[in-house]
Amino acid sequence: MGLEPTPLDPAALPAAVGKALATPATRMMAARGALPLAPGDLATALYQLGLDADPAVAEAARASRDGLPERVVLGIVSDAGLDPRVLDAFAGRCLQVPAL
Repeated sequence: MGLEPTPLDPAALPAAVGKALATPATRMMAARGALPLAPGDLATALYQLGLDADPAVAEAARASRDGLPERVVLGIVSDAGLDPRVLDAFAGRCLQVPAL
């Protein structure tokens, strides 16, 4: 059983993630993985957007999270500086992919 997915505190988000979540257009771009974000920032953005009130944004973020390349997921889950909820959101992916 994983951690309960709850929104992160917007005030505690990295600056790049805050910018990515600032407008509806950038939220959807981030949800699709179309913004140039570092892996940890991408993971944080996808986690937060996966809980978005807009179902299209939330679904796009979850699809992007589930479709990330293995090497990116490996970098994300090895980043101990990420919020435990973010890490937990990617942990299930590691169980599904033997290479991870």
